[in-house]
Amino acid sequence: MSKKKRKPLILDGQVRDLAAGGDGVVATERGVVFVPHTVPGDQVSIALTSRGKASRGVLREVREPSPDRVEPPCVVAARCGGCPWMVVSRELQHEKKVERVSRAVGREVQLVSREALGQRRRARLSFANRQLGFFARRSDRIVDVSACVMLDDVLSRGLAAIRARLLTAWRGRGELSLAHGGDLADPRAVVCLRAESPQPGPLYQACEALVADGELAGMALSVDGSPYAMIGDPRERTAGADGKVLEGTVGGFSQANAAINHLLVAQVVAFAGFAPDEECSVLELYAGHGNLTIALASHATRCVSVESHREASERARENLAARHLSATVVAGDAEKPPRGRFDVVVLDPPREGARAAIPKILAARPSRIVYVSCHPETLGRDLIALEGYEVVDAVAFDMFPHTAHVETVVALRRASR
Repeated sequence: MSKKKRKPLILDGQVRDLAAGGDGVVATERGVVFVPHTVPGDQVSIALTSRGKASRGVLREVREPSPDRVEPPCVVAARCGGCPWMVVSRELQHEKKVERVSRAVGREVQLVSREALGQRRRARLSFANRQLGFFARRSDRIVDVSACVMLDDVLSRGLAAIRARLLTAWRGRGELSLAHGGDLADPRAVVCLRAESPQPGPLYQACEALVADGELAGMALSVDGSPYAMIGDPRERTAGADGKVLEGTVGGFSQANAAINHLLVAQVVAFAGFAPDEECSVLELYAGHGNLTIALASHATRCVSVESHREASERARENLAARHLSATVVAGDAEKPPRGRFDVVVLDPPREGARAAIPKILAARPSRIVYVSCHPETLGRDLIALEGYEVVDAVAFDMFPHTAHVETVVALRRASR
């Protein structure tokens, strides 16, 4: 005989704060519960879904809304996990991001922000059972999305085309990435489709038609981890901070918000401290396909760039050559950079931070370090490990509005003895 499913415990509480992961921190008679789509100051009724060191729940009802609760501009915001802070006022979003970064760097910072909607030039969606969208918060359930207010015009057109031509063709589950491709004067979306199981012939035919008709610049298809099958040119192409084309990779990484990225690149250059008529050598780690490399090579006397992804390294060389810039691009691990002294080290690691690279950074004995971070907690850890260096300035960047994510650029200098 099957056991009866236990009914979830219903609790009342008040939202006290926003956690680093984006959920509201709800104080209840059973202790703190993390609940998505809640706002500090809300009086709420919740259903407890899991207990433990971090108890979690779901929102049942807002009994009394917070002054910082706003009506979201998206009809699926309450179900979709893509923008957990869309119900939070922009003022409070900014305040919480500043608090988190300031705590990590040990000083007050300013936050650079721009338009909150229609700015994303990269997106990753999931598909299953003829649904295409984003996962619900802390779930593998897909919230079907016909349009997304966060996407820019290029990705919005690409998403519409995919839904119209592919939605009934694919089988099983998988993931779909959208990015910019084509020409800067006529940008079109490029798509990487990763399916977990073999796909029928009509899917490939529909993909070829999408590219042939000019609705997409290119597509790359992978089944069960196999190499990509290419249709058209699925490489990412965006405008670099200098306004010229920046060639990316197929399904690679790039910053999702063009306006904020250009400001971030300018901040990195400013923190690097290039002075006219002075020689300056730069070591760049976790360099990608050249987003920062181009700006650094434009000012440095000598620039060495290290990136572990070989295709990204090749694109970086191409992007430098197209601008007649000189830099040494090394396809290798940031933890094993070329030896030698450098005046400046610039690093832009993934969320895990740069713990393994720090001994090599210290061995290079730079006078200045510029650390670009997408995760304040690992940033704070790494700043402590950079012994002999002190934070002199830091700026936060709101690369992902309506989420808890925040980018930070930190300037450090070697402490005087």
